[in-house]
Order: sequence, then C-alpha cells, then structure tokens
Amino acid sequence: MNDDLVLQDPAETLDHSIDWSDFLATDTVAASAWSVTPAGPTLSQESIGAAATSTACYLAGVALGQVYRLANQITTAAGRIAERSLTVRGWSE
Repeated sequence: MNDDLVLQDPAETLDHSIDWSDFLATDTVAASAWSVTPAGPTLSQESIGAAATSTACYLAGVALGQVYRLANQITTAAGRIAERSLTVRGWSE
C-alpha cells in the first residue's frame, strides 16, 4: 500500500496513476482493476500504459471531506498479483 494522499475537489474529474516499474523489474502488467471505497465516486477510463509498467484511471464524484481508498490490483505477465492504493480526500479551497 502507498502512503500517498491526494486532494481532489468534488467538482473535478482527475486521472490517478501508479508506476509499477520498480516492482515489475522485467515483468509487465497484463491486467489491471481499480476500485474505490467507500462507494460513491465514479471510476472510468481504466488503462495500462504503453510500456505495460503503469496503470491509470479517472475518478469523479468525491464528496467534500470524505476520505477514499483508491486501489489498483494488477496481474503480471508472469502471474504475480499485487495491489497498491492511494488515499483521496474530497477537498476544496
């Protein structure tokens, strides 16, 4: 799990990504699935980068003050399964 905290305004749709290259070494990402808890925000445009060493998604609809866990689970070409997450907090200036 990552300890990254990301602030996101409720009116924004932002892309979030994870660079898996250090974990992968010479392996690559074969499949990627994103999830967000608690439920409410919308995930879209889930993708694997061109070099198959990073993943990304768009997140929209966070609530002001709510804290979310945005998790990404991958399966590698070699069959390893790993998960990393970001903490997203609904925030506004």
